[in-house]
Amino acid sequence: MTSQDVTALFPQFMYESILKTATNNKEFVFTVETVPLATLDTFKERSGAGNAFDFVFMVSIGLALIPTVMISFILKEREEHQKHM
Repeated sequence: MTSQDVTALFPQFMYESILKTATNNKEFVFTVETVPLATLDTFKERSGAGNAFDFVFMVSIGLALIPTVMISFILKEREEHQKHM
């Protein structure tokens, strides 16, 4: 059993133990069958668009940091009066 199954199965185990205690029958079995809903095509399309947006955002942040780092090195060299060779 994995953590994603816990939210669906915990109430089933809890209700089963409550009913075992209430009926005083240790052999009592309470079963529940869960069926997930189908994923809509709209959500699939939005998921693909969201992944593309995340990629573009990360690349733009990365490209923006390159000149920022270069400027910080230049300012540090001027502060410490270092010369380029």
